[in-house]
Amino acid sequence: MNMILMSRAFPRLILVFAVLFCMISHAAPESIQGLDSTSAEPMAQSARPAPMSSHTLDSPEPESSPKSIAPPQAIKLIGLMDFGMLLDNLEGENTLWSTRTLWAVKLAPELGILLRDRQGLYRHGIYLGAYGLQNMGETRFLTRANLTAYYAYRGDRWRAYAGIFPRAKLQGEYPLLFFRKDFFFFQPNTNGLALQIPRQSDKRFSLSGEFVFDWYGGNLAKRYDEFFALGELRVDALRLLYVKANALLYHIKNAQLLAQDGAFSPSDPGSPDTQLLDEILYNVSVGLDFTRFAESTRVRALERADISLSALGSLERKRRSSVLGDFYLGAGGEISAKLQFRGFGIEESYYFGKPQMRYFGEYGESIYNGLPFYQASNLNRLNAYYEYKNDFLRVNVGFLFYTFDSTLALQQMLTLTLDTQKAFAHIR
Repeated sequence: MNMILMSRAFPRLILVFAVLFCMISHAAPESIQGLDSTSAEPMAQSARPAPMSSHTLDSPEPESSPKSIAPPQAIKLIGLMDFGMLLDNLEGENTLWSTRTLWAVKLAPELGILLRDRQGLYRHGIYLGAYGLQNMGETRFLTRANLTAYYAYRGDRWRAYAGIFPRAKLQGEYPLLFFRKDFFFFQPNTNGLALQIPRQSDKRFSLSGEFVFDWYGGNLAKRYDEFFALGELRVDALRLLYVKANALLYHIKNAQLLAQDGAFSPSDPGSPDTQLLDEILYNVSVGLDFTRFAESTRVRALERADISLSALGSLERKRRSSVLGDFYLGAGGEISAKLQFRGFGIEESYYFGKPQMRYFGEYGESIYNGLPFYQASNLNRLNAYYEYKNDFLRVNVGFLFYTFDSTLALQQMLTLTLDTQKAFAHIR
């Protein structure tokens, strides 16, 4: 059995080391920068991966010194490598989500080729790499690994990614009903495309957003396909007020997976009755962000201050061979507040409304990527944490308390993300 596991892991090992070898042997020291590098920063409340690097593809070529007469390079080679660790421990007996402990490390090297356009900017890039993820204490080498290969365009007004690219490139802020933190860590890649309008925080009024299509599962021989479409539209006004709308549509056509509900076709008892599952999640928020207001005052140590009110809910239905089925309408609302001062932070949210994740008891986390505690009609979440960060390192230690249905659940979480390119730059 060990020989079989090693034979399966060996090609992944070769891929990871090949990328590392290319980065070390071919990338010049001056070009090994975190250009367009984003780390898979774990999510706290908003489940939003945040970029760790300030370099972008649209950064202009630095001005040549008086002694330099070499023209700008038409092609630039760069190396990227991100390291991350997640410790997630859930405690407390409850009927909604089984206790578990997750502890894993992840390494994601990439090699990029940047193309210079007529304006002298490196807006276009082609990237090839991989990620390797290892559960702590597991003897099998590489718990999970996969290829990363994508095209990226980063301009002033819009950005685009196409191929297999890190979810860390996403800029939207999505609620925990959509995605929880461990989903981004253990499923770090998007298979598809993303189109973005970046936020412009220096303006009194700005419009931003993104659209993501992720074909995350499929089997052509069995005619299975699983994908989701994700989007965000955000309006910021007066550097204080914001209005945001999120939407997430799942299309799950996988008879083997959906057959777990135990329903069989009346006309053919040997065939599963459930053929397809539709799920639509939505979130519309109105909030006040006092962070930029504090930046213009003497309260510089106030790193985050935000309060919002949201309409949050879902629509779900099964499509069966015997009957189409009706949508389950799970309408609700949520109030949330976030405050962070000198690294110490507190987040609290309260959800009220109909229970979400209607089929979680049948399929569990195989189809639901959000926080399972939203199955409760009333959920209070409190996150007390400390976060340390600098140019290349981010460490977050949090203690989370969930109360619902006269039940208390506890969660301890440690996340660490490291941008190795920036770390090496500090050493040099």
